[in-house]
Amino acid sequence: MEVFISSDVDPSVGEAIEKTLNVAGEYWGLWWPVEYWVMGLEEKAGRDLVDQFCARRDARSQWDYDDCMEREAGPDDHSMMSYQRLGAKAVAAEQPSLSAGRNGTADWGIHRFASSLPWGLAGLFGIPGEEEVKTVLHEYWHAVQHSHILTLNRDKRDELLGPVWFVEGSAEYMSQYGLADLKSQGLLPEVPMGDWPFALEDQMENKLRIVDDALSGECKGRELTSITEYSDPCSYLGYDMGAWASAYLMNIAGNDVLLEQFYPDLESTGWQASFEKVAGMSLDQFNSEFMEFIGKSTEERMAILPVFPEDKKYENLAACRTVRLFAKDTNDLCQAKPEAQHHKAQGDKANCNHENEKDHSRHPTLATGVNKPVWPPAISQSSHK
Repeated sequence: MEVFISSDVDPSVGEAIEKTLNVAGEYWGLWWPVEYWVMGLEEKAGRDLVDQFCARRDARSQWDYDDCMEREAGPDDHSMMSYQRLGAKAVAAEQPSLSAGRNGTADWGIHRFASSLPWGLAGLFGIPGEEEVKTVLHEYWHAVQHSHILTLNRDKRDELLGPVWFVEGSAEYMSQYGLADLKSQGLLPEVPMGDWPFALEDQMENKLRIVDDALSGECKGRELTSITEYSDPCSYLGYDMGAWASAYLMNIAGNDVLLEQFYPDLESTGWQASFEKVAGMSLDQFNSEFMEFIGKSTEERMAILPVFPEDKKYENLAACRTVRLFAKDTNDLCQAKPEAQHHKAQGDKANCNHENEKDHSRHPTLATGVNKPVWPPAISQSSHK
């Protein structure tokens, strides 16, 4: 596990990411080599990191240095410098957003990740550091997914990865579940607390709000298995409804079903046959039963989630959930930093972007909750495979 940070990024950020990756490797298995490249806010520092990346690729006969620099230091979406530009624009606008993704590369024999500055790990905008830890776990789960597919044929890899609701939904739920489990065992790195607690229950309940709003609004009539492509305007449901579909599957088949049963058979059996085997029913039946479940009350839906011990250091933060939405002067109660602006719109997820090895398009998701008193507040987001 190797983490590379821009020279303007505090070393503690890289240390937290590296520790999280190592913990994830112990928790889900060591799927490596991993390279995790983190951009900061300064253009020159960003270009220096790109230079380091391209020199590394050239030295390993993976990519010509000049071709690499043209692409990664250029204006294209999801070039390495695009992550620097996103961070700089976020600071200028005082509107935090994060982009992180697995950018390949199977034919290099590595899992390559890139990220804009993780605000929570840098102690900025009042975002909980665990928000960013969750993002790292989400990204590492993509390494788990790709590691079980040996073919280098990109079309076949995409087919075996499965539809958006499964690829992103399972990564999102496994990262949320994994963070809660690892936190309860005291295995996560120490990171800035931020202005609100980051808890599985809050995160999953907020996803229900997103799903309910979407299914009664712009995505009315859609079902789980219709969310298959990133180009779909409703593809953001792949993350939120997909996460709940993974929780539903694990409630049926067990929390270890993906690692112990699904992925070992994936390449030989195919995605749908493997899924139906572990679900114990056809995909159509699973979709039907899940959509019936997702129409139930919030209390009934939340009841399928596992329960982990609360982290004691968040007791005061939990008490100020409602207060913080409407008042700023709650620093003593909430242990917040004096400079934090509590009214800033933040996110139910770390807005992670996952880049397909096949194309570099961005698939925007819905900005939710900014004008509603939900917990935690939501941020604008853009996500892709």
